[in-house]
Amino acid sequence: MPSKNLIDYLRIHYPNTDNKELAEKLNIPLSSLRTYASKNNIKKSDDFQKELMHRFREGKRKQYLASIPQITLSETEENIIIGSLLGDGSIDPGPTRSINSHYTEHFSPKQLSYRQWKQQKLHRLGFKIYRDRYLNSQSHPIFTKLRELFYRDKRKVLTKNILTKFTQPIGYTSHPCSSTKVVTIFFSFFVRLLNIE
Repeated sequence: MPSKNLIDYLRIHYPNTDNKELAEKLNIPLSSLRTYASKNNIKKSDDFQKELMHRFREGKRKQYLASIPQITLSETEENIIIGSLLGDGSIDPGPTRSINSHYTEHFSPKQLSYRQWKQQKLHRLGFKIYRDRYLNSQSHPIFTKLRELFYRDKRKVLTKNILTKFTQPIGYTSHPCSSTKVVTIFFSFFVRLLNIE
């Protein structure tokens, strides 16, 4: 049975001290520390529990960031994505708790072969086709940066900075079997040039 002095000490220090640190200082097993606190109705303070939750979330955030693959876009990949964003593509910030954005575009079944070509070119970035009508990427800092470049007040814009990155407009925004897509992209591209910032 723990002494009264030990229980009094726990009442003072247990609410705001890490259990492992406290057990080592008192030279008692961690399980015993928890048992003594529980039997004497000694609990962690609200502030300490909030701090523990903050540490837990911060640890999970760092773990997630460490798991993100480090990818640098090739010139081909960058031009495909930028060319697509000038057309039907968009970048979605995702759910409120999401750290990074992702690329998405919707298409008709008639355009499936073109999207399969695009998916093959961008497979390194986790692009996948869903339900034969959606082409989506994984969330990644690359798309978060592109969203900052392409969007202002949630609206897509075209700036000179974007055009400097658009270096291969013909070779990598067209599909061998889809001349209509090329026309669509370039019509959109030159119309927007009229209002370039």
